[in-house]
Amino acid sequence: CLSDWSSDVCSSDLGSCMAVEDTPDHRRIFGADGECVRFFKSPSELSAVVSGLLEHEEERHSLAAEAHLRVTEGHHTYRDRLETILQTAGLG
Repeated sequence: CLSDWSSDVCSSDLGSCMAVEDTPDHRRIFGADGECVRFFKSPSELSAVVSGLLEHEEERHSLAAEAHLRVTEGHHTYRDRLETILQTAGLG
């Protein structure tokens, strides 16, 4: 997932380690770099981040677990999004 926040949220909901584009929305959801995801700003930076993650299995597992908690406990799942849409539309 390179820039679509909904895909990033889905990946973390599944327990994946993630490298995500450094955007204000991603920072709002995931916090600082290394808290639960690794951020990148360019293709070359993405390559470096992925290479580093491939070399550090423990970090990958830790980031995946933290991202999963951030999404599932932070009300960022697809279910949470759907509930917000339905409430906004007066259907929930």
